Amino acid sequence: MKMFVVIVVLLYVSQHASAVELYEGRDSVLLACQFSTFNLLEPSVVWSRSDLRPSTVHQHQLEGDQLKEQNQRYSGRTSMRTGALRTGDLSLTLREPTIRDSSTYTCSVREGGREVSRREVPLQVKEPPDWRWILLAVLDLLVLLVLLAAVCFLCVILYEEYEEKKYRKDPPPFWPWTLAAVLFLLAAVIVFGVSVYKGMKNTEDLPPLWPWTLAAVLLLLAAVTVVTVSVYKLMKHVFTGRMSHNMFLSLLWTSRDPFLVAVKVLAAVLVLLVAVVFSDVMFNGIKNKEVSQHGDTVEVYGGRESVLLPCEDSPVPQRPTVTWSRNDLSPSTVHQRHQEGDDLRDQNQIYSSRTSMKTDALTTGDLSLTLSKLRLSDSGNYTCTITSYGNERRLRGIQLQVKEPNSDLVEFWVLLVLLIVSCGIITGLGGFMIRGPEVEVEEGMESVHLPFKTTPHLSEDVKVEWTDGDNRKVHVYQNGSDRPEEQDQVYRDRTEMKEDLLRTGDLSLTLKYPTVRDTGMYICRVYKDGHLLREKPVFLKVKGQWVEVEEGVESVQLPFKTTPHLSEDVRVEWMDRDNRKVHVYQNSSDRPEEQHQVYRDRTEMKEDLLRTGDLSLTLKYPTVRVTGEYTCRVYKDGHLLREKPVFLWVQERRQTETRAAPLIQPR
Repeated sequence: MKMFVVIVVLLYVSQHASAVELYEGRDSVLLACQFSTFNLLEPSVVWSRSDLRPSTVHQHQLEGDQLKEQNQRYSGRTSMRTGALRTGDLSLTLREPTIRDSSTYTCSVREGGREVSRREVPLQVKEPPDWRWILLAVLDLLVLLVLLAAVCFLCVILYEEYEEKKYRKDPPPFWPWTLAAVLFLLAAVIVFGVSVYKGMKNTEDLPPLWPWTLAAVLLLLAAVTVVTVSVYKLMKHVFTGRMSHNMFLSLLWTSRDPFLVAVKVLAAVLVLLVAVVFSDVMFNGIKNKEVSQHGDTVEVYGGRESVLLPCEDSPVPQRPTVTWSRNDLSPSTVHQRHQEGDDLRDQNQIYSSRTSMKTDALTTGDLSLTLSKLRLSDSGNYTCTITSYGNERRLRGIQLQVKEPNSDLVEFWVLLVLLIVSCGIITGLGGFMIRGPEVEVEEGMESVHLPFKTTPHLSEDVKVEWTDGDNRKVHVYQNGSDRPEEQDQVYRDRTEMKEDLLRTGDLSLTLKYPTVRDTGMYICRVYKDGHLLREKPVFLKVKGQWVEVEEGVESVQLPFKTTPHLSEDVRVEWMDRDNRKVHVYQNSSDRPEEQHQVYRDRTEMKEDLLRTGDLSLTLKYPTVRVTGEYTCRVYKDGHLLREKPVFLWVQERRQTETRAAPLIQPR
């Protein structure tokens, strides 16, 4: 995973002490050199390379640049700041650095032909990693993840095949498929690892990229297709308005449709990636702002606004002068304070405007130095001394270490991202491993069949239990008979199982009068002495009912048939989309006084509806304004027993010309 670190480093120049390292392709690089020239009458500075002839890279005097002896390799590529010999900042700017510029550069300060000071600055310009290899590594990563998903799908298929055939006397051998999957995944890992390794090594023997590029593009197109189709299939339910918001969410989160599951897995992975990236930013932000102090050593990450170097003296002598210095610099003064205030005439220019002390430092004895805008080159030994009447006393030495942001954290988080993504894919696709058949039925059908066949001749003392997605008991069979008293009231008188089911092993369930509200997962479990023997999920999808009629007809019927012989004390309510009461039936009679005035004298229900279970509603003289969802609910003692939505679409009556079809087309 060093590849990801390389991408960051490509734009980064590291400077440790006097060494400068960078990748080829940058606009310019600064070779640092500072020296106080205040005491020199005719100073000059020469930047040179001993391995070149002529060796002069750049020469500067008080009058300006003198480039007569400059090596032609550097013509038009070097510059120094105006007034460099007055400020002491003798740094050299080298434009468009190349690999040929790698060498040790010497900064020589001269006066009258005599060398006063010398500093060597090693420069290493490195060839950047081949972007083709970086691209290849990224594409290989995509291939690896997709192959991992393919292996998961293969495991799912094998698992389902095994579930269906494991009760046979001659089940198919499982090891060839397992071995094939392991070898397949191992080959993908090897390809990915070798690609990254060769990319980091910058090898010259580049293999053809087009097979890998083509494979990655095809896989990317496949992923885009899956997402597009998934989003289309989901949004179609919303735009057609064929189900309520709650029904849509129920379908979305319980469906085992491969496209819907793919969307959920991709969404989960996206959330995890965002969480990891946010954690990475926060974690690195905290780490970069941490300051750790151990004795006389202060450690801080580069990029901090400031750091405090502690120093105290009590009592402070009379007429004191406090000096902070670094012996490895020339001039060595970092900051100086007299009784009258700061004296920065001898301050090294690299600390200009970056140091400060408290205004009452010489009164309180707190002589600590605040160093701002930290750089990696600020690392070094800082000495705090105090002088009074010519007597100098060393108070404290502080070792400051300014560290780079920890690149290992980047690699750690990248690995964590890959781990989480892989786990997310495996977990999401692993949901298929318990996937059962999906049964689809139109609302209004008399019944629907939820299949489950297992081994025949089950023991007489087993317990068969069907439950729904909310863990409500749909049907219970035990001790040779049904147990209706254990059923949830929503399913009372609506379920049945076949006779002699233990002998045949056919544990299928028949659910009568299914409605959209019944959409969801159903699980059949077989127990013996409290231990689970069998388990089978079945997903039921009940399509909502849609009634279409043209404005001007005498009436329209909103159908709802449920179990017959309902209790006499039930209450039946039809409600519209605005939650207004359309029709109310209770105590064996209609309740027109509870109707909303919009529906007065416009509705009726069939006679003897409790005996027949036909709770359909007839709405007279429908208009375009009554288009929408209508819901029938059946209550008993305040508890909801049944519920069914019906969508009514009333088209505007056609005149002499044909009108355009509505934007929302029913199925």
